[in-house]
Amino acid sequence: PSSFLATAKSPFPTPCCRTHLHRMSSFGTAAVLQTEDPNAIKIRMKVEPWDTAYCCLPMIRPRWYTYIRENSIEQNRPCFCPPFCCMQSCIFDNVTVNYVDRSPFTPSCFGMCPGKFVSAYETMYILYCIPTKCCYDLFCKCILGESVVRVPCDNKICKRCGCACPYLTCIKDSEKIALELEKSRERAKGGATVVPTAERMEAN
Repeated sequence: PSSFLATAKSPFPTPCCRTHLHRMSSFGTAAVLQTEDPNAIKIRMKVEPWDTAYCCLPMIRPRWYTYIRENSIEQNRPCFCPPFCCMQSCIFDNVTVNYVDRSPFTPSCFGMCPGKFVSAYETMYILYCIPTKCCYDLFCKCILGESVVRVPCDNKICKRCGCACPYLTCIKDSEKIALELEKSRERAKGGATVVPTAERMEAN
């Protein structure tokens, strides 16, 4: 029995294993999660919604937001419990975060299509060559506002062939927002993500 106890393996991790597990469990150390200020995430732009957004659901409007942050896009699209309820207690937050090192900021089609964010105005064509921007501004913009879409590639064919995917809808200043989204993509692509927090703290 004594020899058995001496050779039996403990069910608990050895110090070596614990060290290995500790190294593997470094949560929150991805480069994209590191921010300029280790205690805050900088908001580079607040997207302004179109005036008619949620006009029939005024209790949702105070909680609606879209922030273009230094490393991600954060949105809250509140929802409510049916049947229709006008009390704030019926409103539920629906927050999503898209980091710039993941879709839709990364290339698609097995890396063959780099993608690009543009104003929906650049995609408003019929039969590839007939612009419809004036018709949209005249009949639809007053209700639907502007939109930012993602196209597979930065060329006229991809912008006008109907491949655009809506990303931000019912907003203002779509061209300015699309440009800021592209800046976020370029910062991530060029390795502009700042030095990890742990390394900065060690340096200090």
